[in-house]
Amino acid sequence: MKKEIFCGTYGKGEGNGIYRFFLEDGKLSEPVLFCRLDGTKYLTAEGNRIYTLFSNDEGAGVAVIDSEGNMISTLIHEEVSSCFIGYDKELIRCANYHEGTFSFISCQNDELKLLHKTVIGRGAGCHQLIPFENGSIGACLKRDEMYVFDDNYNIVRTIMFPEGSGPRHVVFSENGKYMFVAAELSDELFALDREDFRIIDKIKLGESGVPAAIRLQDGLIHVSVREADFICKAEFSDNKLRIEDIHPCGGRHPRDMIIVEGHEICANLQSDSVTCIRDGRVVSEIRIPQAVSLTVR
Repeated sequence: MKKEIFCGTYGKGEGNGIYRFFLEDGKLSEPVLFCRLDGTKYLTAEGNRIYTLFSNDEGAGVAVIDSEGNMISTLIHEEVSSCFIGYDKELIRCANYHEGTFSFISCQNDELKLLHKTVIGRGAGCHQLIPFENGSIGACLKRDEMYVFDDNYNIVRTIMFPEGSGPRHVVFSENGKYMFVAAELSDELFALDREDFRIIDKIKLGESGVPAAIRLQDGLIHVSVREADFICKAEFSDNKLRIEDIHPCGGRHPRDMIIVEGHEICANLQSDSVTCIRDGRVVSEIRIPQAVSLTVR
């Protein structure tokens, strides 16, 4: 089945923005610049809309892009761009690494409104904010903490990680009982009980890498590892994590990775490439300048 994929880019200037391409039968089509916009370093698609980070001379914030690549609404709400954006049920969630904030933004009928901003502290390394129960859960890399928010955006629980671990991104098991956290600073993968947030097990992903994206498919945990330039696949059974496979990402500095139709699609920032990997082997590759984020529609 043909799948439409969008790729955000890290930098500014000509050639940067959101690119569109397709995956069909394991082959990536040539990318086309879909929307010219600076700082689209994270994005997500829902229906016929793309929600993306962006920046300009006035500051940084979020933008809504329609199916033709037109920017139909924007909200500038920060000086330095966030590093994560997510969309769920008319609510946009953002995490800002440098400013140390979590932002909650309403998006109704394409109109954007900042509802609440939680300030953890400048340089705190806030890196992800996603739906959890009736509220949200956010990762704070430099504080070695994760926070549970209620539906009024209040922090109601702090989850502590070992000093120097740096929790970056989280996914939940398919049965809803566990959460898996990629820890950037210690190059580890953690498994936690979703009810009491107890650390059940942890495992090293390498000796010199930096975990980035984490995804879950068919019971396997996929983690892209920067600097070491590989993708690690792990499984969790009998309360133990185990590395099943490690294979090259096909580029340098894999910042984001999604799984589409059984293929790992990897955005490799420093090699200006997006690779398509099947069964541990690169089967297709395209060139996109400063490729950093991916979403499928």
